[in-house]
Amino acid sequence: MSFKNRDRLIYGNRKGWKCELCGRKRSDGYRLEFHHRLPRSAGGSDEIENAELLCIECHYLRHLELEEQGIGHNSANTVLARLISIGLRWDKSKK
Repeated sequence: MSFKNRDRLIYGNRKGWKCELCGRKRSDGYRLEFHHRLPRSAGGSDEIENAELLCIECHYLRHLELEEQGIGHNSANTVLARLISIGLRWDKSKK
């Protein structure tokens, strides 16, 4: 299960379709993903209030942070694999 499509659309429009961490915009060609603030594996819900809109690089960093806190189960590797599979390059200039 994941966030409902209708909720994603409303949330994305409300956030201006930009990454909540770095400000990258979908309209500039950046891929954005919905992240569970509290992972489902830790009891987080699929309600949109538990969502965060992130570019894929910030999504990866967020998962690393969660793993450092002992939350999540190797989820950063899943995001990293997706980042690599779509051929994105790490942009070190944004952080």
